[in-house]
Amino acid sequence: MSYIDNCRAHALHCLRKAYDAPNDEMKQRWLEVAETWIDMLPEAQVTAKEVLMAVSGQEDSTTLH
Repeated sequence: MSYIDNCRAHALHCLRKAYDAPNDEMKQRWLEVAETWIDMLPEAQVTAKEVLMAVSGQEDSTTLH
């Protein structure tokens, strides 16, 4: 797995955990960790969708489940 794929996989894992979080505090923490993984991607590799998810804290339900 490449570095870029690894970062994306970890970010997606965190977004899934945020989606299933038992409360808003845990959800926010998982979203922050996901954003950190997205921030580790080289700028040219970050998709518009990833930026939107990181900034808004929204998940793509088709990707998460």
